[in-house]
Amino acid sequence: MLQSLHYDLAVMLCTFMDQQSRLAFALTCRWLKGVIIPECLVRSLRLQTARKAAHFCRLILVPNSRVGENVQLLNIDFHRTASASVTQLIANALIRMPNLRHLDLPFPFYGSDHRILREISNLPRLHHLFLGIRDETCIEQLENLRAMESLHFTPTQNLILHPDGVIMNMNLRSTLGDLFLRSRESLSKLTLCMPILERPIPKKAPHDSRDDALEDIWPAVRFLNLRSFPQDRFDHMDLSRMFPAALHFIAPLYHWSSSRASQFMLRLISLEADWVDLQVAVEAGAPLRRAVAATNWVLSIGLWFLPSTLEYLSLAMEGKDLSDFIASAHHATVPNLKALAITIHLRKKRRHDHARLTVSALPIQNLKRPYIYTLL
Repeated sequence: MLQSLHYDLAVMLCTFMDQQSRLAFALTCRWLKGVIIPECLVRSLRLQTARKAAHFCRLILVPNSRVGENVQLLNIDFHRTASASVTQLIANALIRMPNLRHLDLPFPFYGSDHRILREISNLPRLHHLFLGIRDETCIEQLENLRAMESLHFTPTQNLILHPDGVIMNMNLRSTLGDLFLRSRESLSKLTLCMPILERPIPKKAPHDSRDDALEDIWPAVRFLNLRSFPQDRFDHMDLSRMFPAALHFIAPLYHWSSSRASQFMLRLISLEADWVDLQVAVEAGAPLRRAVAATNWVLSIGLWFLPSTLEYLSLAMEGKDLSDFIASAHHATVPNLKALAITIHLRKKRRHDHARLTVSALPIQNLKRPYIYTLL
């Protein structure tokens, strides 16, 4: 049947498939050599196992194949170190993806083999990079990376920073400092592990006689994620000056007491933080339209402070606190709320319908799309 499948019909079928089904369909089309692989099958892919990654890379590496030219978004999301053969397959496949714009590697599965990073650095149209870091020396492999629109460096739990390493000694001539310099005007989304910004960036490298300065200001960043290790604090930073266009902020345990922080909050329309910081931000004048609570709701947390501008609210709680939350919701004045996402942690197995029925009693007007997630 598939061998006689019309190309346009295959494309239409792809629109009804989830990502995993599209990948399976693409691999089936490769097995049936007479079938043309629809472009939309491989335009956006998520590879969750080394086995799937190997199959996909072999599809890309078929002689005279142009399938790789259609790949624009690739998420390699398996959380264990891959074998050397799989790592080499992925590195070779990246060469065949000249139009790749968005790449997510949340876990450094490649281990000590940095060839993948060198190939990433040479991608001509890459604008969005999400990279998990276990060894800070891997950043040195990104020296050819073009100016980025979205840059996310996140540390693994066992990341060790060295006083003389590339992160703590970022300057104008370092790989990371040079990347920030090239991306100053284009960068709109930024995620960094805290040690990078714990002290001002040196204006120039030691023994550098040039007058060029690397000012630590990123004027186009709208999405800023400084979530990091719990012990890190950065209340000394003037975020209002460093990120004058920031609208969305993620940073639990942020110290909001300084006047500089207040100026920063006046622009925020989206904030992900613990309940205490959410309340402080609202009381300081943050016109939030989106709020995500990073800690569980408990009875001692009132909802009266939620702003009337709020359109989206995400929170979590223990199942035993659900009835108290419903009672507390009577004090919330959120006339513009359009979506509510609740994660309910249940200690014992209960029916999802019970949670949905209970939450339907929330006295919140104009709530058109409530999303209820129950974790057993």
